[in-house]
This record gives sequence, structure tokens and C-alpha cells, in this order.
Amino acid sequence: MLPKEIQDYFEQRGVAFEILKHVPSETPSQAAIGLGVDPARVAIATVVKDKLGTLLLVYPANTLLDIEALNETIGRKFALLSKEEMEMEFPVYNNGQCVPIASIYQIGAEVHSSYACSQDVYFVIDKTALCKISGANFCMLQGPAMYDDFFVQEQQVKSVQLKQQFRKSRKEMIRERLEKIDSLPAMPTIAQRLLQLSANPYAGARDLAMVIEQDPSLSAQLVRYARSPLYGFTGDLNSIQDVVSRVLGFDMVLDMAIGVSVGRMFRNPKEGKLGLENYWRHAIFCAVLCQKFASAVKGPHKARPGMAYLCGLLHNFGFLLLGHLFPQEFMMLNKAITKFPNNSVIDLENTVVGVTHMELGVWLMKAWNMQDEIVFSIREHHNEHYRDAHCVYPNLVLIANRMLHDMEFGDELSSTIPQGLIDHLGLDMDKVREIFENTLSEGQGLEYMALQMAA
Repeated sequence: MLPKEIQDYFEQRGVAFEILKHVPSETPSQAAIGLGVDPARVAIATVVKDKLGTLLLVYPANTLLDIEALNETIGRKFALLSKEEMEMEFPVYNNGQCVPIASIYQIGAEVHSSYACSQDVYFVIDKTALCKISGANFCMLQGPAMYDDFFVQEQQVKSVQLKQQFRKSRKEMIRERLEKIDSLPAMPTIAQRLLQLSANPYAGARDLAMVIEQDPSLSAQLVRYARSPLYGFTGDLNSIQDVVSRVLGFDMVLDMAIGVSVGRMFRNPKEGKLGLENYWRHAIFCAVLCQKFASAVKGPHKARPGMAYLCGLLHNFGFLLLGHLFPQEFMMLNKAITKFPNNSVIDLENTVVGVTHMELGVWLMKAWNMQDEIVFSIREHHNEHYRDAHCVYPNLVLIANRMLHDMEFGDELSSTIPQGLIDHLGLDMDKVREIFENTLSEGQGLEYMALQMAA
């Protein structure tokens, strides 16, 4: 909450403000980075004094105050006020920090020139919140201030070090919070039974149908999938056993059922780039493309279409876990991705959260004892140079995501598919494009599947 005295002061002058909550941060720059805000737009203030008077200095959080330059330029002998002097002479609201608004203190001010044309300005309320006001109101509240930049030094090097230190501390904090969780979300019972079935070499269509039919909504969803134009079947389907034996096959139904059953357990917000609707739209399109690309792979790197589908469906599963365990960080990341669409999602994750969706996803899949193919797909789906264990699956996910880039699906920054990757998998690029176009022609059915998953 904004201190009542400041809130009343703003309301009396018709100054609109917004409170932005963030994870606890030790410095204004950390708070800014956590919210996806440029630290230069966060104003901090220092009061200095000499025999001739007192002055408020207002400057960006990512700069350093240079009192020597200030004194040399204006011919004064200013010194910083001690905390005790500050508390005796001026109201202090923000855990010992002064507010960067000169009119509150009724003293003159030197304000950094960047704020003279800033659209919005932020300042610290406490360790968990910033206050945002318009640049015009910020300048109005400074009164007859002077606007210069000679009294600060840029700290670009320190800013980089700060970001690195912040990323490390955020990662450690997230890891500590994960370790304190008694257990990660339990795998749904139906998915556990399906995994047990996948390890049984004697299991058949009837066994699979018996497990899936214990979950009526899962059964209905798989029947709808099989009836979609995507699979070209026009006959009647009256049971899961029909779906297995007449349309999709044992492996495909098994892997689709595992993916759907684990995917439905997380109910994150629907809105935003990471919201459930966008998440499942991307996941479904990627899964179907991976399934179809798998059938076109030639050479030594053979891929099971059903497993390729499952890897495509779950490769970004860490985003779902982030929203489930850490909703505040998820919300901040969702906003940052929308605000900075040209930035790498991994860079934003390291800045805002401290860990990536790949790390979170791998932790969960290992805790669930999911197949190695899925674990490697989650960990390596952004790595175009990955050629080690089970490489065919993360490679197919990367190709699918690069092709979906121009549709603004997913988190790839490029639509370029390395020819070396195509050659490595024995794919034909013309065939890949044909599969992609054919899949897009069934987009309406895939959109429907995605909405069902997000519902």
C-alpha cells in the first residue's frame, strides 16, 4: 500500500497512480528487472546539504550519485545526510528511503534530465512494490527543479553484474522453494496406469481401452480426435477399442492418452502469451506436426509417431508447472513476454524467474519417471545442435516450432530451419513443407482440440 500521507497528497493534486507488486527485492533495480521494467525508469532520491541549504537529487536506479561532480559543477560543498539527520528533518516513508518527489519535502531539486520526457516513472514503496505515475505528473510534482545529468555516473558494468547476481539469487530461491515443497504435483492415476501399460509387452488394444474408459472425458476426447478430418477416417467409432484398432493404433492412442491426462491437471490463467489457450494451441499444433514429421524421418534416427506426438505436446510443460507452483512469477513472466516480444523467452525467464521452463519441466518429468525421450525433448528443444541421446525427438520439436514461428505460436525467435538438422534426420524439406501445409489445412479441428484442453 502507498503510505496514506503520499496517497492523500496525490489525490489532492489529481495524480493517478498504480501499485505494482513484485517478489521481494533488495534494490530498486532488482524490483524493476523482476517486473520487466527498465531500471532507468525507476527514480530514487538522495538529500544532500551544505551551509547554504538542502537539495533533493532525483536520478535513475541504475546510475551512481557523483557528489564530487555535483559540487564541482555548481560550486557547492554538499554532503549526504545521515539516516538520523534525514529522519529528524524530513518525513521518511520507504524503509528509510526518501521519496523522489521534491514538492513533498518543499525543497529545491536536481532531477535527472531523462525524466523530462519520460512517459512513466516508478519509485519504490517497499521491498515488494513499486508505484507508477505518469512522467508529466512526476515532473509537475518536482516544482521548479533543474534538469541535468552531470551529478550521476552510468553503472553499466555494475548493472550487468547486478542482473547476473539477481538471476543467481532468484534461481537459488526458486530451487529452495521447490525443495521445501513436500512433493511435486502427483501424476494422475489414469496416467500412472497408462505408463504401467506401456511397460507391458503383452498389452493389447483391449487392455488399453479398459484403462482409458475408466475416464469418460478422456475417452470422449480421444474419440473426437480420431473422428477429426486430420486422420481421414469416415466410418463409425463406437469405443476406444475401435479408435485403437481402426484409426490410431496402440502406440498413438497410448501416448495421446498420457499427454491429455497429465495436461489437464493444471488450471493456469487462460489469458496472455503463456495462458492456457495459447499454450494448448501451440502444444497441439506442435504435437501433430511432430507426429507427422516422425513418419517422414529416414536413416538411423527412427522416431515413433506416438512418442513424437507426446514430446511435442509436453515440451513446454514447465510453463504449466511454473503457473501452478509460483503464480506470481508466472504472472510477471506472462507480462514480460507480452511487453518484450522480440526478447528470448529464456533470457526473460532467467531475469524474471531465475529458472527456465526447461529446468522446471525436467524436474517434474523426472519426478514422475516419465520416458527419457520426453525429458530430453523438454531439455533440448531449443538446441539446434543437439545430437545425443534420443535427439530425434527434440530435433523434431525444434523444426515444428520454427515452422510455427510465423504464425506467432510458441517461443522460438527464428523461423530458420538449419539444413544440417534436416540432413541429420534424413528429411526432405519439400516434404516437411507439404506436411506443414496439410496440417494447417486442418487448423479448425486442431483449434477445437486446443480449446477442449484449455476448457
